Amino acid sequence: PKGDMKKITDTIANKLSIYPAVHIDETTNVITITVQRSPVPVDLDGKFYIRTGNTTQAATGRVHDLMASRRLNISWSDMPLDGLDISCLDSNAIAFFRKRAIEKKAISTDSLNVPDQDLLIKLNLMTKDGIPTRAAILLFHPNPEDVLRGSSVKVGMFEGTDSPEILYEDFVGGPLITMPDRLCDLINTKYSKKRISYKGLNMVETPPFPEESLREAIINAVMHNDYGSCTWIQIRVWENRIRIDDSGGLPFDWTYEDLMSEHRSVPTNPNLAYVFFLAGFVESWGRGISRIIGGYSGYPGMEPEIKASHYSFTVILKNVNYGWNEISVETVQKDAALEGLLRFLDVQEGRSSREIAEFLGATRSSVASRKITPLIESGLVERTIPDAVRSKNQRYRTTDSGRDMLR
Repeated sequence: PKGDMKKITDTIANKLSIYPAVHIDETTNVITITVQRSPVPVDLDGKFYIRTGNTTQAATGRVHDLMASRRLNISWSDMPLDGLDISCLDSNAIAFFRKRAIEKKAISTDSLNVPDQDLLIKLNLMTKDGIPTRAAILLFHPNPEDVLRGSSVKVGMFEGTDSPEILYEDFVGGPLITMPDRLCDLINTKYSKKRISYKGLNMVETPPFPEESLREAIINAVMHNDYGSCTWIQIRVWENRIRIDDSGGLPFDWTYEDLMSEHRSVPTNPNLAYVFFLAGFVESWGRGISRIIGGYSGYPGMEPEIKASHYSFTVILKNVNYGWNEISVETVQKDAALEGLLRFLDVQEGRSSREIAEFLGATRSSVASRKITPLIESGLVERTIPDAVRSKNQRYRTTDSGRDMLR
């Protein structure tokens, strides 16, 4: 039996390069083989296999290449590209990184104040022979798409809330180091509208997507996309949401539950991610998901939706302004019932849902909620306990903006 156990152990080790614990129960003659979870893909005689439905199939094409690179701990983006040198890179893009890195102070000024080629060698973005890596091309080439297909971003505006009909689109290329800023500006100026309201005499602008969530989702896609798949990052915008898709996916040994819980930072493109960290775009603590979700802390029921597999990643952000209707002074002055409600709520302690329902002549508190919600969205009414929307002690009162409507 001991010889058989050794044979089993040696066969598994030779075939799979893993070392199990083999135990035999002499009473039942049952052999138990215990294998620790591997942090990298495991091959059998040089082939990788994936589970598809109820079948096991040999991985081919890009999936095989991806698993092989993860097995060898080699990132596609860190491979050098022969035939290119420092002259193909955009010095302005490198200067942009240098300026941000100086402000971030995550690397010494002396390390930054060197010739561009020396800087890239220090960042592992160029070989000692001066050959740039794919990450260097992605980050600093004036148009990486000319060299690496799939390194741009497609942005499209679609009709309504669910229509596949596209209204207009943009194809955004250029150095990845400037991509997050350019994408955020494009979406905020061309693909969305801010909500205008007033707090007293001051105008308040509310973007459709919380800035922290939108920016973090874009950086996450740009930084973690699997550019070796030759698949563009796609950003789809509808009236009620924005969807950001990339092909980065989960680390091999992660589950979706790992992603959504507290976790370490495991970048798809390590050296590319390191540059974004030095430039102050991200931290290195694996808090991107919590920041995406955290941006919606003031919008109960509108939390971001995150979908992930080992080969794709999707973030869906809801438009916090969708369905909001601005209420003008003229509307209040022409609507006696609305004006009366605002005057009724114009007390420091506020009014409860039951009190509002009674004022409206209704028997159910839910009626009060339907009447109050658009006034809250318009900035005319506020909750007395804004951080606990469903508190049993919640009350509602007229804001300064609502009071201005009554003058």
